Amino acid sequence: MIIYNTTYTLDTAIQHEWLYWVRTDYVPAILETGLVTASRVLRLISDVGQQGVVCTVQLEFSDLSTYETFNANFADLFYRRMTFRFNTKLASFSTVLEEV
Repeated sequence: MIIYNTTYTLDTAIQHEWLYWVRTDYVPAILETGLVTASRVLRLISDVGQQGVVCTVQLEFSDLSTYETFNANFADLFYRRMTFRFNTKLASFSTVLEEV
């Protein structure tokens, strides 16, 4: 299993709007690609001195090939949707993990 994890640091003023949008629009649109087998939206609860609220969106793929298909055909589109909607009110980075 492959997990595509994107960590977001959100301006506290948008945290509720962001969470609602991610749950009702963003993740459902990603699931419609038919490539993702499961998804999670998580919030970091430990305080490590971050500014704002830290959340992650995790997408599971059955294998690396399926993730690569998503990355080549959809990842940039979804990244643009997120940045268009929230612009400078969040920062993000992504990692790709493999279950061992």
